[in-house]
Amino acid sequence: MKVQRGDVVFLEFPFSDGSGAKVRPAVVLQSDRENQRLTSTVVSMISGSLNLVGREPGHILIDIQSEDGRHSGLKYSSVVNIHSIYSVHTDRIERVSGTLSENLLRQIAEQLLETLDLSSLV
Repeated sequence: MKVQRGDVVFLEFPFSDGSGAKVRPAVVLQSDRENQRLTSTVVSMISGSLNLVGREPGHILIDIQSEDGRHSGLKYSSVVNIHSIYSVHTDRIERVSGTLSENLLRQIAEQLLETLDLSSLV
């Protein structure tokens, strides 16, 4: 399945301890150029647990009542967890439910830079 950066997709996302997996939403982080070229993509998990939003870096709120979250295709407000990144073969993606706004993608990019301390490498 071909995907684009910002797509909200559903896939079997592995537990961090490797004990299993669960179908859950994720956002595609990888560039469109690489998504066209490769058979895998990089995603970040989306969770329904909102308790760390605003208290812990790396958790970006997708408020489905807002203009930014309206086109996500999610049924309830959720959070992108930057600390949970996964490379997945696109055949493992079950469906695309929607897409995130440029504003949310910008927030995700800023949190990736901060969380991974990428600016120190440039």
